[in-house]
Amino acid sequence: MATKVAKKHCRRKEGIDRISELPDPLIYHILSFLPTFYAVRMSIVSKRWRHMWIYTSVLHFEDFKSLTLLKLKGFRLEDSFPVNLESLKVLCLERVNIYGRTSLQNLISGCPIIEDLCLRDIYFQLSKDIVAGATLRNLTLWNLRLTDEMVDDLGWRHPLLEKLTMRSCSNLNHISIQRDSLKSLFLAHDCPIEIKIMTPNLVSFVFEGLVMSNISVFDAPNLVEATLKLLDTRLDNRTWFPLILFLSYFKFLKKMTLCFCFQENVIIPKDVRNICCRSLPTLKHLKVKMDNDTLWTNSEIRDSFVWCAPSLETFEMEYLSYTYFNL
Repeated sequence: MATKVAKKHCRRKEGIDRISELPDPLIYHILSFLPTFYAVRMSIVSKRWRHMWIYTSVLHFEDFKSLTLLKLKGFRLEDSFPVNLESLKVLCLERVNIYGRTSLQNLISGCPIIEDLCLRDIYFQLSKDIVAGATLRNLTLWNLRLTDEMVDDLGWRHPLLEKLTMRSCSNLNHISIQRDSLKSLFLAHDCPIEIKIMTPNLVSFVFEGLVMSNISVFDAPNLVEATLKLLDTRLDNRTWFPLILFLSYFKFLKKMTLCFCFQENVIIPKDVRNICCRSLPTLKHLKVKMDNDTLWTNSEIRDSFVWCAPSLETFEMEYLSYTYFNL
């Protein structure tokens, strides 16, 4: 009987998870001695260790040649030895502090077959020499300090690029988007900007910006639909003419979604209609989204846009809360 009790007592001791009882600083210290590959594998030691590896101060990727996706957020990137991530296809860097002029380029250059690259909140003036490989198909640039020249160079640097997203990037005034392979383009800019688009295979275009922007579409025969989100919050009566001009940049479209953050001057007066040309002569389908506190009735809004687009076949209204325009 005593022997059975002793065996049960031994089994209880063997089942105690003493590793999970270690203090966090000690666990971090233990993991700091391990290569990143093994630090990640240590997450199976216990439930408490499952996510401990993400708090290690330094990540080494020399043993990650089979890695295909890498997303890093809130870290510091320093100059180091050349990186070799020969299998990586998706790379996303967010809230990164760059230390060293070549550190970011070393990382990107070490991904020879990368297809999807996202750079967001990079606290560094990017160089125009920073470029991914010729295999890149999807590029997202969000809240970065760029130059017009850097954007102009995107086309010939990335011959297979199919999707380009640029949101809240500073220092841009006059940009040119030229890429035969480009199919999807998203641009969001909170200042007036001049944009030239020459993309013969473009099928999707989304623009978030100001009415005073100038958008010239020279070659986009496959673009039949666009979404335009106008961010101007308060405009005077002279806005009618810039609005008519802005819409005329897309006079070749068949389908459009139009979002207004303002509603004071959405209705174009009849005397203005008598002296202006119609902006959207070929448009067939229009969806208008605006603040639900609009001053105008549905019929007034519809009449105004039917004048802009005399060939309309379908017209849809959607009222949105103000929070929609602050996403």
